[in-house]
Amino acid sequence: MRALVVGTSIALVAWLALVPLGFLLWQSVHAPAGGAEATQLTVEHYRAAYSSRETARLLGNSLQFAAGAALVAFTLGTLLAFVNERTDTPFKRLFFALSLVPLVIPACCSSSHGCFSAARGSASSTSRCGRCSAPTASS
Repeated sequence: MRALVVGTSIALVAWLALVPLGFLLWQSVHAPAGGAEATQLTVEHYRAAYSSRETARLLGNSLQFAAGAALVAFTLGTLLAFVNERTDTPFKRLFFALSLVPLVIPACCSSSHGCFSAARGSASSTSRCGRCSAPTASS
């Protein structure tokens, strides 16, 4: 009975994940046709998206940001780990507990996407963050 429940759950999750993904991939290589014409198999959509200068610029910005964030996180993490493990600093247990806080806070509540900028907005604003429904500052 347990194997049946696990198998059914896996099949359901696979179906719910793979069918939309398959449809997305199918539509990405077919150009729409008008009327009674059949669709055309093409990779034009990919060529247009990945050959533009804007895409290259955005990819460069993303890689630069990721490298900088990784460098800062590695440096800060190494420093804090060294202080916590190799020295007799006061409040050592507090530092350890505080290092676990980022693991507890959900990613949607991080300020990186700006939902916590609501404090600067007007109180009557009904604009909401698309990720976590927190109020955002109106533009």
